[in-house]
Amino acid sequence: MYKDGKLIPVDTEEILYVTVEGRDVVIFAKQDNFRLSITLNEIQKKLDSKKFVKTHRSFIVNLEHIEEIIPWFNNTYMLKIRGKNIQIPVSRSNVKRFKEIMGII
Repeated sequence: MYKDGKLIPVDTEEILYVTVEGRDVVIFAKQDNFRLSITLNEIQKKLDSKKFVKTHRSFIVNLEHIEEIIPWFNNTYMLKIRGKNIQIPVSRSNVKRFKEIMGII
């Protein structure tokens, strides 16, 4: 990842979630955030699909950092990420796959 013109190696285990802000993708890691000029689909291809799941058109979540799964309307969910004050949606189009991965009946 690039930060302030420097290339910084980031262990994928440190990534909490990835989101879209404007035309950029922002990777939220435990210690820092990284802004990249690529698409969410491009970053998704680089991440392990067993650990990282696209929950919404604007979010990819590291399953290992989910603190709570909160039932929401229309049988969807909101996810609370450990150590962050954010709730990330699981959209209707992604809820079936998310439930399968998480073993939710």
